[in-house]
Amino acid sequence: MSGNEALQSAKGQNSNWFWPDVKTFEGARLAARYGFWVAVAGVAITGLYATIALLRRSPFFNITPLAYFDMILLAVIAWRVYKFSQPWSVIALIFYIFEKAAMAIKFGKPPSVLVVFFVFMYFQGVRGCFGMAELIRISKSKESDISVDTQTKRCPQCAEIIKLAALKCRFCNYEFNPGEVEEAVGRRRAEIKSHATM
Repeated sequence: MSGNEALQSAKGQNSNWFWPDVKTFEGARLAARYGFWVAVAGVAITGLYATIALLRRSPFFNITPLAYFDMILLAVIAWRVYKFSQPWSVIALIFYIFEKAAMAIKFGKPPSVLVVFFVFMYFQGVRGCFGMAELIRISKSKESDISVDTQTKRCPQCAEIIKLAALKCRFCNYEFNPGEVEEAVGRRRAEIKSHATM
């Protein structure tokens, strides 16, 4: 864990458990885990009900053995949300809302408190996955900037070593072409990024 992540983690420990601060690593992780655990609960409940329906050879709480397909999808969702997948966290939320809305329309019953709670938890999963992705993006951007800041070049006039992003030599006042400097920094940043992802 980097120093920045450790600091974010320490701050995140004081975040609200009900509404985690997804601007910290710990808060984003906690929110995403809400989405993961509610999907795991869905796997367990769906599997149990589908098994009972299979043994009874009749629907159990309107669940049939075909719900095993839902169970498999929920297991995939749980796994992908655990890995902080943004698209899968959104799929989980939409899938659950549409499924429960369809059941409410079919049987003419309003959603229960448990359904509302599950929707809230899936929404937390979305917040956590998107928050984590943004934190990682910011962290990588900072690491890239720090790496570029440590890069150097040699002044063509006095041969002294200066920073890669320098527009003017601090020794002899030689001025560099801003466009060429920006291009060199961009190239170096791309090289650092490609090495970091290898």
